Amino acid sequence: MIKVLNDRNVLATIEFPSHLMEVEASLKELKITKDDFLNNHTLYPLYHPFLFESEQKDITKMMYGHGGMGIKGKIGFLAGSILKKDFLYYCPVCTKQDFEKYGESYFRAYHQMQGVFNCHKHNIYLKKYPIFRKEISRLRYLHIDEKLVDISNNKKCLNNINIRISKMIYQIQSGKLRQLHAEKLKGIYKSKLDERGLITVNGCVRFRKLYKDFFKFYSNDFLSNYESNIDEDTEFNWLKILLRGKKRKVHPVRHLLFIIFLFGDLKALIKYSRKENKDILYPCLNLVSNHYKKLVIKNVIVTADYETRELVGNFECQLCGFKYSRKMKDDIYHIGRIKEFGHVWFDNLRLICNRDDLSLRAKARKMKCDPKTIKKNCNKIKKRNK
Repeated sequence: MIKVLNDRNVLATIEFPSHLMEVEASLKELKITKDDFLNNHTLYPLYHPFLFESEQKDITKMMYGHGGMGIKGKIGFLAGSILKKDFLYYCPVCTKQDFEKYGESYFRAYHQMQGVFNCHKHNIYLKKYPIFRKEISRLRYLHIDEKLVDISNNKKCLNNINIRISKMIYQIQSGKLRQLHAEKLKGIYKSKLDERGLITVNGCVRFRKLYKDFFKFYSNDFLSNYESNIDEDTEFNWLKILLRGKKRKVHPVRHLLFIIFLFGDLKALIKYSRKENKDILYPCLNLVSNHYKKLVIKNVIVTADYETRELVGNFECQLCGFKYSRKMKDDIYHIGRIKEFGHVWFDNLRLICNRDDLSLRAKARKMKCDPKTIKKNCNKIKKRNK
């Protein structure tokens, strides 16, 4: 690490290493970028789709830079961790093939991910490398010693859900859900639940019915194997947090259990999300634009109101920058709150701000808003022009 980073104080970590920009610079002859390291040789890709956009940016920045100390806490690895692995794991078939082909082998990031019990490629259960992780010095390089691996007595995985989850995790590491984030996923979940009659008229989840369906799909014994039992009597069980909470983290494996329950696999989830984006359009309600009330908004971020738990849609027009929100149950042409007027609205405002022939109320009528809004924003424009 000293040779790679030129810093004696930096220690290597298995899950979420930082200083990746320095690693890229030191190994530039190998033409391996910081993105290659992040996406193919760390555990970060498994967590990426289940983080909010701001968290995705922050954690990526921390791993590229020098912020390694706070990553595990921010990503939810410390508080929300399940299925912890105290050893490094390897697939005996992959390892055997490596030694036959290259004369050496390596630990695959995918095999170290929580929730992966078997190799997606060979459906063989993974084996523990016989060195306890806490005994591994972070100052030395650890390689797979051929004398310490067991490539015999391999047990094939026959559990259908285990196989599906291992394949899904591999697909996520390969970038299948890289375009998604927590807010978008929550909207997709709620939309699918609504199709299944699990959302009330007021936009709330019918949790009693959901629990009943969920426990028909998964047995308690199976959920125990994934450390994911659900206590219906608590407000903080992981299923409620997954569909409601913003601050608390839900482990990626639990998201996958829920995705299997709702969609079956990632392919169906992705197809459903594309169908939603393609089929449903929403109106831009910018009164001064030339596309007012036209169905031009493709994407909506749906959240649950903190107090009422009603579903609220957040809409942004890519043509004019106008942003507004409303309850999803309301008429599509209703505005609950204007969040941003956008560049087209401000361009129109600049044209009339200094017109002495128009009163404040006349300007407000032209801009279709309150006089106080005109006064406030005209003052901002004047200050910028000074």
